[in-house]
Amino acid sequence: MFLASGMDSKYSPLDLPVSEGKDMGERRLIYSFGKEEHARLLFNNLCEMQAKEGLLTDVVVRSTSKDHEEPFHSMLLAVCSPVIKQSLTGEHFDCTTGIISLKDCTAEVLKAFRDFLYQAEFPQDEGLLYPLKAFAERYGIDSLQKMCQGEEHKDQHRALSQLYGMFQKSELTTTLLEDGEGNTQFAVHGPLIAAASPVLRQILSNELFSQEGTKYRLKEVSSSILGDLIEYIYTGDITLEKENVVGLLNAACRYEIPALARPCCDWLSLQLDSHNAVGILWLARKDESIYTKDLEEEAKAFIIAHFRSVYEEDEFDELEYEDLKEVIQHDDLCVESEGDVFDAVAKWVEADEDGRSPYMEVLLQCVRLSLTSLEFLDYLQEHPLIVKSARCLEIVQNARRKLAEARFYQEATDRGSFDSLQDALFQTDDIPEEFQPTEPSNPDLEVSPRTGRRKNGKPDLRLKENRRSLGLKKKDGSPDMRFKINKEQRPLKKDGTPDRRFKVNKDAVTQASSQKSSKSSPKESTPSSGPVKKDGTPDMRFKVNKSP
Repeated sequence: MFLASGMDSKYSPLDLPVSEGKDMGERRLIYSFGKEEHARLLFNNLCEMQAKEGLLTDVVVRSTSKDHEEPFHSMLLAVCSPVIKQSLTGEHFDCTTGIISLKDCTAEVLKAFRDFLYQAEFPQDEGLLYPLKAFAERYGIDSLQKMCQGEEHKDQHRALSQLYGMFQKSELTTTLLEDGEGNTQFAVHGPLIAAASPVLRQILSNELFSQEGTKYRLKEVSSSILGDLIEYIYTGDITLEKENVVGLLNAACRYEIPALARPCCDWLSLQLDSHNAVGILWLARKDESIYTKDLEEEAKAFIIAHFRSVYEEDEFDELEYEDLKEVIQHDDLCVESEGDVFDAVAKWVEADEDGRSPYMEVLLQCVRLSLTSLEFLDYLQEHPLIVKSARCLEIVQNARRKLAEARFYQEATDRGSFDSLQDALFQTDDIPEEFQPTEPSNPDLEVSPRTGRRKNGKPDLRLKENRRSLGLKKKDGSPDMRFKINKEQRPLKKDGTPDRRFKVNKDAVTQASSQKSSKSSPKESTPSSGPVKKDGTPDMRFKVNKSP
């Protein structure tokens, strides 16, 4: 499995303030990754590449007896052995064949040397100890000598540092990386770059790339960003500031380097403010990368928590429709009133009225108009965006009608008992204009003065005697228990059984249970007249049942 460089490495940010100003963008952070971990992951990937048909290897090492060969990356041979490095860079090395033979090197020693170089492992076979030690002494491999002497010595980080020195001197570099404008080229060790990025690994190992040459242009990557990216790969250090963080994050996402993307996201998260939250949200979503999902959620959470100040910024107009819809429906939206939500919607639509007007109806339905006031809804009925849409105007008018009805019911309740509400409701002098009865357009609805019924035979509930005899019902047809006439009847559940939350049903059950108990058990004592359970036995939670 290919592991991107530093995927699981720990890094520690060192805050180095450049300015004492309040603008967090003027601060720079140096992220230093765990050097050994960073180097280990790179070497693990190089080991995988070497084992997989010698991917991007450029030299073959042959045993003394020529009975075994192993492909190697020349840069690693050079950093571990000054003697081999001299052979590789000297004029006597035959670049056309790419083969070198090592003295005192059997097939077993060559395999053990390969494992040491790529995995920092030492063979368990004690029989190899002496020949491997002699091999290390001949070629000046100090770290291998120390391991032969029983010392625990893993210096992949030191080897990476030496590679950085060779990069600076352009020694044994194999690939040219070019910035997006084609202005600057960096000579690098191709295998190491491939070990850091699976995307670049696939590109550099492509046969077509090998045929065309060893130069590759990184699109949309500036010269300075490319330099920072290469330095991170070689050293495990990166300095983030406002001039490079966006470019590095884009490069990390494009070339799949999660260890670099993570500190970039952390840096941007620290900079979240009302004026840049929408921009950071857009940036986190730009490359559709899994590495920026956390940053995307953090930016969205910031917008929700600071909505009032965010929508006052010009950048708010760049918010996507789906994001705006999700944000204004959130239960934790921080606003002083729903009027703020409408103002934000109106501002967003007016920023591009021709293109965004079709969204107005859906966004208006997301505004909780029931939490506003009649005065605010009166204002909305005259708002230009509402007047232009018949559907939006209908939404506002319906909300106003419901709010007026709720206010009327509340005022009627405050004036007296709710039992008198049914009378007050039909006193036309007190009913708001929108609730006043109108002349029926259907002749069948006209009321006969003599019978108090309509021509279709149904009673007119505007008449008191009809309301008294029938009682008012809910929308689902069930009795409205707020009215006295319905309370006097025996309320039932939806399944037709008595609703025992009402006293009249409790008394009936108690009486029936007492009668049944006296008939079936004449010798037993008379049961208590207190509340009973569902099975008819006394409910001992009540004092009256506990008395003898």
